[in-house]
Amino acid sequence: LGRGVVPEPVGRYNEAWFSLVELQLHTGRSHQARRHLHQINHPVLGDNKHGDKEYNRWAAARFGVRHMYLRASELTFTHPSRGERFTFSMELPEIWRRALESFAVPFPER
Repeated sequence: LGRGVVPEPVGRYNEAWFSLVELQLHTGRSHQARRHLHQINHPVLGDNKHGDKEYNRWAAARFGVRHMYLRASELTFTHPSRGERFTFSMELPEIWRRALESFAVPFPER
């Protein structure tokens, strides 16, 4: 959805690169998105298990909070007994807006 760069050294890199991606999960496998992103060398920022420790420390120091930058913007499921389909969505949290602005990543349109 967007990418940006911060001209500050992080770990062994001279500048910090960030991407905002959208994933659509089809199963409820535990840590599915985190594992897949780690395997392609694009770990989730703030992920202590599958992430990049240097980037995580940098982000925690910059924003004063440690958390994973992974969230569901929309969740849809079918009620198991009634068969009704439910969809829930949520706006982008303020800390994410600050992070995206700091990372020079454009805000998503929706």
